[in-house]
Amino acid sequence: MPSQNAPTTAASDAEALTPTAQQLLAYLDEEVTEETYLKSRFIAREIDLSAKEVGSMLAKLQDAPVGVTIEKWGYTNGTTWRIRPEEENGNQSSAVTSTDSSSV
Repeated sequence: MPSQNAPTTAASDAEALTPTAQQLLAYLDEEVTEETYLKSRFIAREIDLSAKEVGSMLAKLQDAPVGVTIEKWGYTNGTTWRIRPEEENGNQSSAVTSTDSSSV
């Protein structure tokens, strides 16, 4: 049975670590230090890819454990992505809780 799980895991890991994915993640790691909203076309200009390539790769990375949370946020003149560093996700909920309790 373990041999059946290993190829599936390896295949999904290989897909997440393509050169394009690595390039995109390196850009996000460098540029995203807090919750940020970015359009595919603006990321594409920075890393010399097409907006379609960026959008496709971000969609694939949404469910992958890559150090950032990626959400497709909206579409107005191109796709907007909400991107947050993973460490912010845990801190954000506690900040909301403390803000809510202090305002009551």
